[in-house]
Formats: sequence, structure tokens, C-alpha cells
Amino acid sequence: MKTNIRISDSKKNWILRFIFIFTFVVYLISMTRTSLFKYVPISEIFSADRFYSQSVNFIPFHDWFVNRVEMIRDFILNMIMYFPFGFLLQMTHRKSKISTIAIIIPMISSVILEALQYFFSLGATDINDVISNTLGAFTGALAYCVFNRVFIKRNRKARERLIYFLGIVAIIEILLIL
Repeated sequence: MKTNIRISDSKKNWILRFIFIFTFVVYLISMTRTSLFKYVPISEIFSADRFYSQSVNFIPFHDWFVNRVEMIRDFILNMIMYFPFGFLLQMTHRKSKISTIAIIIPMISSVILEALQYFFSLGATDINDVISNTLGAFTGALAYCVFNRVFIKRNRKARERLIYFLGIVAIIEILLIL
């Protein structure tokens, strides 16, 4: 015998909003942790005995002829890391056209993270990272627009299922961090 639980639309919307915000916060924490604390644990940030690295590159693709494979790998990994940022921000607008917010906010956050890397001597500050992060966010926003056109406009439940899926991914991420 199947039992159906009925939830009002307002409660359902509240639950979906909560899962979305939870997912977004987990993503931002994970992204910040990956960007800033890949060489130094947060607990050692003010320790004198920790690893220090401070360099700046303002010339796009300057190492293209030096180490092309590593540069391409870093570029792709940065795009992958910022893809969810653009995707999630675009979800907040529910438009079929890419929102400028879905590009500007990730770009500004990328610049801030690069500045923090330099300020706290946590790694190399590189314009290529800002470019690849912004391109990753753009790709994520574009992917959501395509998803919106293909699935959500035809099936309203697709958005709910997507949010539930993202919530599960966020819980898995938390378990991996711990």
C-alpha cells in the first residue's frame, strides 16, 4: 500500500529554497577552501612555520610556451571549479538568457580570492585563473540556460529534481570534507 505525503506548495517552496541555499553555501565553502587552502591548512594561516608562496602574473597566457600542458590543465580545472558558480547563480534568475550577475559575481570573487592568495602568501596570483574562473562561470550559466530550455520549460518537476540532486551532492561534499 502506497502512502502519499501531501505538502503544501508554500512548504515545498521553502524546502526547495533551503536546499538550494544549503547547496550554494556548501559550494562556496568548498571552492574557497580549494582556492585558498590547497597548500596551507586554515589552522596554520598565521603560523610562522608554514609554507609561503607569493607571486603575481598579470600577463595572460605568459607561460604558454614554457609549460603548455600544465597551463591547460590548470585552466580546465579552474573552469570546472567555477562551473557550478555560474550554474547556481543562473538558477536564481530562471531566465533563458545568461544573466550578467552569473558572470560578474564569480569574476569579482575570483579577483578577491586571487588578492587574498597574494596578501596571505598562499600561492600564485595569476590573471589566467581569473580568466578561466570567469569562463567556467559563463559555461555554467550557459549550461543552465540550455537545461532550462530543454527540460524545465517542458517539465516543472525537473527544477525540483535538480535542486534535490544538488542537495544530495552538497551532503556528499560535506562528508568528503569531514
